[in-house]
This record gives sequence, structure tokens and C-alpha cells, in this order.
Amino acid sequence: MSSESEERTITWEEVKKHNSAESLWVVINGKVYDVTEFAKEHPGGDEILLEHGGTDSTQDFEDVGHSTDARELQKRFLIGRIGIVKDTPPACCGLTCSWQKWVCPAIIVGLIGIGIFVAYKLQK
Repeated sequence: MSSESEERTITWEEVKKHNSAESLWVVINGKVYDVTEFAKEHPGGDEILLEHGGTDSTQDFEDVGHSTDARELQKRFLIGRIGIVKDTPPACCGLTCSWQKWVCPAIIVGLIGIGIFVAYKLQK
């Protein structure tokens, strides 16, 4: 792991392009790894790496419980860190936040409707 690799900023757009056996990158804990050459040697098989190519694999990597040796080995493949693009909207549970534009108003309208209904019933 060189400090140059540690400092290189890579966008998600770039990472997503590297999802094949010819060029295979994964993101783990915000760090980008080029595992193209390692895929054939991976103890769990290259299929699992190919499934995760071009994505954030942090959760699956941690769930497997990789050994200290594996964590040390991964440093060899570090090529940079994920950069944050200011114009990218935040994700909400993996989905875009467009639903927020209508959910709050729908809830408010619903509550007003319930309030009017209750008030009407209490007057009778």
C-alpha cells in the first residue's frame, strides 16, 4: 500500500465500470481495491468477487469474517479511496430520496383529513 494509492480519489462512476474479469474493483470501508489479478487465487472462488465487482462490498466482506492474513493481503490491492461528489443526491436505504417529496405532504393531508372527520363526528 503506497501513500499515493491511499490519497487517490476515485468516483463511484469509475468504480462501477470495473465489474468484469478483465478489470475487477471492489470497495471495502471506503477504500477501492483492484482485485483483478487476485480473483483466480481467491479462496472463496472468483465468482464471489465477480458478483461484487464495481460495488461496495463492505457488508459481505465483514460478514464472512476474513482473517488477519486476508486483511493484510488486501492492502496489496489498494488503489484509492471513494470520493464524495457534491452534486450526487444522498441515498435513502439504497433508493433515491424522491419519495420524500410526496410522503410528508401525504401524511399531513391524511392527518388533516382525520382531524376534520373526528371533529365532524364529535359535533353530532
